[in-house]
Amino acid sequence: LFAMAFFNAPEMELRYQPSLVIASILFPIIRLRAFRDFFELSERKLFLIILPLCFGLSLQLLPLLLPIRAVYYCALVLPDILLNIYLCQLIMRKGKETALFGHSFAAFALSLILLNEITLLVLIALEKEMDVFPNFMIIILGVLEATSMLIMAFGRLIGQLISTNEQLHELAIKDSLTGLLNRRAFTEQGNVILAARQRNNTPVAVMMMDIDWFKKVNDNYGHAGGDEALRCLSHLLKTQARTPDVIGRLGGEEFGIVMPDTDMTGAMNSAERLRNQIEKLEVVTDNATFKMSASIGVDILRPDDTDLFSLLARADEALYAAKTAGRNRVVNFDHIQ
Repeated sequence: LFAMAFFNAPEMELRYQPSLVIASILFPIIRLRAFRDFFELSERKLFLIILPLCFGLSLQLLPLLLPIRAVYYCALVLPDILLNIYLCQLIMRKGKETALFGHSFAAFALSLILLNEITLLVLIALEKEMDVFPNFMIIILGVLEATSMLIMAFGRLIGQLISTNEQLHELAIKDSLTGLLNRRAFTEQGNVILAARQRNNTPVAVMMMDIDWFKKVNDNYGHAGGDEALRCLSHLLKTQARTPDVIGRLGGEEFGIVMPDTDMTGAMNSAERLRNQIEKLEVVTDNATFKMSASIGVDILRPDDTDLFSLLARADEALYAAKTAGRNRVVNFDHIQ
């Protein structure tokens, strides 16, 4: 509507075209709705955009009252300057929060628009020839603004796609209840560590851990209590683990830890320290507070191990021995031979 009014209407009738009046009213409203949805703005933040839009609406109606060509150009450009200044900082800030990929490029495009608009205002202020050059700059303004909007639109779609893929990847490798690695991801990362340590001939230890009498926990405190026990134990494991350690929930109440650069003595000391901390841990639910214990089996990487499965199998045998011996204890594989 703006383009039709600007390029096709006769010179003296330009300010009185119904299309210009309609566009002056509708365009800020449509733009406001688009920005609100695009940036997911709250009503409070939306107010900051309403101000320049309302001011811009008033300015765009000025040519209907003051038939001066310079007033028309100012009315067309000033609202964009005000809004684009706000949008530049909004893109840079909000973009990082909403995975707006390419937000720097969008802000750069809007900066070009601002530069072009300010140049146009300077020309108006200097009363330069307004017949052809400003019309050309208006076209440049439209192209730049359309480009920046496309960058933002496609950038947001790409950003949301990247964010969604990252979330799907997290769901694929993480246990939803505890946030630890699931069995498949735990095995994959453990095998990577084993392969590296076998090449360098450095020790690797593995723990297999199981919450004692977990069925009784569920029977006495419900499944909500059991879930909270699993979450509490998982949080303890994450806080106590070293950076290179790999921790996973292998199923039910069973957990595994791969500890690179750890021999049997270090693994046994870590396992015993962890067992003591689990024994002191309090699980708090809406209905009750209770404690729990855990049994732990430990073994280390041996020269004939080809993957993590054989090491886990031996640690699992040690775990079974710990349960058979009365639970709430640490057993290494060498002691059951």
